[in-house]
Amino acid sequence: MQISNLIANNITILLTRLDMSQTQLSEKSGLNRSTVRDIFSGKTICNVQTLAQIATALEVDPSVLIKKGLEKVKLTGIKKIDTAIAEINNNLYKGPPAKKIIGKYFAKD
Repeated sequence: MQISNLIANNITILLTRLDMSQTQLSEKSGLNRSTVRDIFSGKTICNVQTLAQIATALEVDPSVLIKKGLEKVKLTGIKKIDTAIAEINNNLYKGPPAKKIIGKYFAKD
């Protein structure tokens, strides 16, 4: 598999898990919508800066975007639960600011 296809595939997996659209990714990453579209189609190969912007927008380490086998990392298959798991995982080690983001998934007690 070509690296551009691997990146596009992994971004698609993460977007699905986070219930995020390509448009939202474009807005959150600061990239042009056409750039995002070209990455998905395999026309554009990400440079390091673009890869970092996408990873930041998806709240993952850039290495996740080039990881083989990401599709095999199964979650529950239930969209709301998978979204919660992904959001908690992506923010788990970000300290006190993460409490606002992931706190909604935990009981008050």
